[in-house]
Amino acid sequence: MKKSIMTKIVATILCGVLALGNPSVTAMAAEDTSSSGTAEAISGQVMMIDSDAAAYSSPDESGNVVHEFKAGETMFVLGENNGWYEIFYQGQKMYVSTVAISNDAQATNAQSFEEHVEELDKEFDEAAKADKTYIESWVRQRIRARNSMIWKISIAVLVVLILGVSVFIGVSNSKKAKAENASKEEKKTKNID
Repeated sequence: MKKSIMTKIVATILCGVLALGNPSVTAMAAEDTSSSGTAEAISGQVMMIDSDAAAYSSPDESGNVVHEFKAGETMFVLGENNGWYEIFYQGQKMYVSTVAISNDAQATNAQSFEEHVEELDKEFDEAAKADKTYIESWVRQRIRARNSMIWKISIAVLVVLILGVSVFIGVSNSKKAKAENASKEEKKTKNID
């Protein structure tokens, strides 16, 4: 259950970073870009689209529309050139007008990201407190169980010792009584003779 909670928290953080933030991200291109067959490392930012926008195959509105983005969707922006964002989406490079992502949207993304981080910090703190309380309770329970076992063993040992001493005293008294009876019998037999 704890692992499930941590998985959800990590997933939430990743979603927050991708959907709400403007962090710098490094990714590997999906296609070969050199003759050696290796993928080229690219870097950029994840940004949220402010309004519906078309992605073109070239930085020109006369180019082919490759994809239609809806407001609120995120994209991986590689860079900006002459009023166009070069983006990387589904393994290919596309171009979106900078009008689709306003500076206000970028500021809102950053602010939302900060708020989300604060909420996650609070959630982590609460989870840490709950975990600490649980662990302390478990440790106290284990100490009580250990102490209980020690007392049970101590009482059992004392009972066995008391029984052993009682049996020993009983056997010892019985031998003394037999010895005394035997000596009395001897005296009687000597007196009779």
